Amino acid sequence: MEIRSLLWKYTRDQNYFENGLVRNLRYEQWSGGEGEPLQNGLRFEYKSQTFTFALRLGEEECQELVKSMRQIHAFQLQDPAYPAVN
Repeated sequence: MEIRSLLWKYTRDQNYFENGLVRNLRYEQWSGGEGEPLQNGLRFEYKSQTFTFALRLGEEECQELVKSMRQIHAFQLQDPAYPAVN
């Protein structure tokens, strides 16, 4: 899996992840901090870290993206040996 961060059509950041090591791909909401609205996006575990992307998508779009990604890639569901990282 490849995730790119773009700014004005230019790649700011680019990360590659081995599909077999991506676990627990999901839509999630979390606190934006005191006085801040809830934030949302897609999260997954890779090795011992949690990664977040698709921050500006709404819940419906995120759910559709997860569904499409799971149809293309054989991502692992939650692996008991690697619990979710908080």
